[in-house]
Amino acid sequence: MNQIVDVTKNTLTSTPTLIPYSHQDLADMFQELHAAYQNAETWAKRVENIIDDVPIAAINQMRYAGYHISKVLSKSDFFPSNDPNNCLVNIDDLRSAYKHLLRAYYDSLDQLTQQLAAQLADYQSKFQELNIIVTDHFPNFFNWVDEVNDIGQFDISEDSQSVNQFAISHNDRQAHYAKIAAKIDDLDSIKKNFRAMAHCLVIQAKRIDAEMKALEQAQLEAQESKTRELESLKAARSSKNWTVVAAIVAVIGVSFSIYFGLNTSPSVETFNESPNNLTVKKQ
Repeated sequence: MNQIVDVTKNTLTSTPTLIPYSHQDLADMFQELHAAYQNAETWAKRVENIIDDVPIAAINQMRYAGYHISKVLSKSDFFPSNDPNNCLVNIDDLRSAYKHLLRAYYDSLDQLTQQLAAQLADYQSKFQELNIIVTDHFPNFFNWVDEVNDIGQFDISEDSQSVNQFAISHNDRQAHYAKIAAKIDDLDSIKKNFRAMAHCLVIQAKRIDAEMKALEQAQLEAQESKTRELESLKAARSSKNWTVVAAIVAVIGVSFSIYFGLNTSPSVETFNESPNNLTVKKQ
């Protein structure tokens, strides 16, 4: 069985449309539904591992699918009294379950695309801040940006068929699942380069930091050398000035000594001695 018959455009009718299927067809149908659910969960987990973040939108779609599966079980008649060899299946909710699972694939891809686009923009900004040309280190960088943007334009209903058609046709579902899975693989390949980019930024930032510190050290040493030179020159000038002052003081001292020495020389006195009288006569 490849197809669920599309009997109505209203997939949310309160009175479900019941379509007869054999028990074998029903078993195959639930097996396929289980596989679709399991695959959606697998891809959601893979995306979670790629971006290290829970794809909430995809998980919500799987929850909605689970709700419709429960309605398939509760509103189908698996052993109708008038035809116990067949069963009447709630086809509306079965179709809705497939649609939500298809949407879960798409939402996983969408969240992955958005996060990678944001990370690429962040890396580009950081390379610019360091004045580094990103393509010197990662020549395919802008090819990755373009590819992520192109995948971001992927439409769940890009074909002429509607999502409803994808939901009711086994072949269409599988083809669309394969398209989405291939795009997730492509994004995963791009994401694997992010570690190298992060490492490159760390190395370049350390290099620039070391160069800046070396420049600052050289400038500091040059300033200290200039300061020492100025202080030495200042000290030399100060010493010269004090030498001049000392010389001047010495000259003044000698001059004063000479001057006062001439004016204060002791007079020569002679003594006239007589037996009866002693007189002093200045000569």
